[in-house]
Amino acid sequence: MPDDAIGGIEAVCQAVAAGEISRDRIEASVSRLFRAKAKVTAQRQAISATSLRQQLVTSEAIALDQQILQASIVCGGSLPIAPIAPIPTTETATETATSRSPRNVIIVDDLLRCSVLGHHRAAVAVPKQHGYDLLCLDSQSFRDPDLTPESSAIVLQVFVRGNPFGSSADLAAKAQRWLEAAIACDQLAGLIVYGSPYTLEQFRATFPAPDTVPYVFSFSQTPDAQILAMERLFGSGAMQWSGFKPNA
Repeated sequence: MPDDAIGGIEAVCQAVAAGEISRDRIEASVSRLFRAKAKVTAQRQAISATSLRQQLVTSEAIALDQQILQASIVCGGSLPIAPIAPIPTTETATETATSRSPRNVIIVDDLLRCSVLGHHRAAVAVPKQHGYDLLCLDSQSFRDPDLTPESSAIVLQVFVRGNPFGSSADLAAKAQRWLEAAIACDQLAGLIVYGSPYTLEQFRATFPAPDTVPYVFSFSQTPDAQILAMERLFGSGAMQWSGFKPNA
C-alpha cells in the first residue's frame, strides 16, 4: 500500500476514467483476489478455541512476540523525556491550577470498545506516576485543545488502527490538532502512536524539524506494547510497578 493510500485510489480512478486502465482489468484483479481467498478458506480445518490456544500460547511463541515488539518499536527525538517541574503550591485558583496541570492526553476511536486501556494499563498508570493528569478523548467526546503558553506539558498518546481510511483518518486529523497546538505552545513533552504507521508519518510532517519531537511508535496497542513505549518515553529506571492500583 502506498504512503498516500487515498491519493493512490484517486490515481487509479482517474486512470480508469481516462481509459488508461480498463474496467475489465480492475474487475479481473478483484476476481483473482476473491478466488485466492476462497481457496485458502476451503483448505482450513475446523479447530476448537482450546486447541488453538494450546498451539499458539507457548513459551516460544510468547518469547517471539516480545522479540517482535522490541524490534518493531520506532523512536525519535531526545529520549527519555525530562521529568516535569512541580506546579507551585501557592496557586489560589483551583481552575487555573487544573488548567496548568501536566496532562496525559489519550485519544482513541471509541473508549467503550478499547479493551487495551484501563487504570492499571501502562499508558495510563505510568504517566500518572510521573505527575500527568489523565484526559481521555474519543470520537464522541472529542474537544479541541485548550492549550496556551502558560499551560504545562502534555504527553499525547494516539491509539489508531492501521487502516488509513474512514474513522481512522478522522481520528488522526483530530489528534493532529492537539499535536500542532502543543508544538505551537512548546508544551509537547512526548508523543506515542500505537497502530498506524501512516498516522506517524502524517504527524512527523508537522514537526518543526526532523526528530525535534520525542516520539515512540508501536505497531501494537497491547499492554506489553504500552510497557515498552513507556520505558522508551520515561526511561526503564523510572517504572514503578509496585505503585499500580487498578482503581487509583
